[in-house]
Amino acid sequence: MNKDKVEKLKHEYIFGTPNPDGTISFCTLDELIKQYQVPSSTVYRKSAKEAWTKERKKYKSNVQEKIGLEKTKQLTQQIEMPQNKIIESLDLIMLRALDILRNEKTSARELLTLSKTIIFCNDYMSLNGFEQDSSESDELFKKIMGMLEQIKKFRLENPEFKFKEI
Repeated sequence: MNKDKVEKLKHEYIFGTPNPDGTISFCTLDELIKQYQVPSSTVYRKSAKEAWTKERKKYKSNVQEKIGLEKTKQLTQQIEMPQNKIIESLDLIMLRALDILRNEKTSARELLTLSKTIIFCNDYMSLNGFEQDSSESDELFKKIMGMLEQIKKFRLENPEFKFKEI
């Protein structure tokens, strides 16, 4: 009977006791000796011989590592989700920009707004360290900026040309 109590005490000392809130409580040997009402000399001798403290530290370390990895994973997912939505939104802005540039009725004000929006989006992504998975978005940005440069060059070479206002 005493042997069973000592084994239960050992297990509780090394692995702790789960709480209702999901945390684990670790009691001292003295607390467990009182709780299980076993001779302290037996417990101290057995714990020293079998290196319970070392096992306990190893277990705690493993649990903390798993918790750390899980928290890191959760934080990464929380960060990636908004990034993906922002990148999708910026891609949509770029596609909309191409549509506007293809429209013959584009006004000078729309082109100015479009240019500022594209530059802002590019700066925002650069400043916030967003990495894009594909070069598709980069190509789209370069294409739009190239078109805007052509329009700028055309405007400089043809100052008499007036864009149609809508």
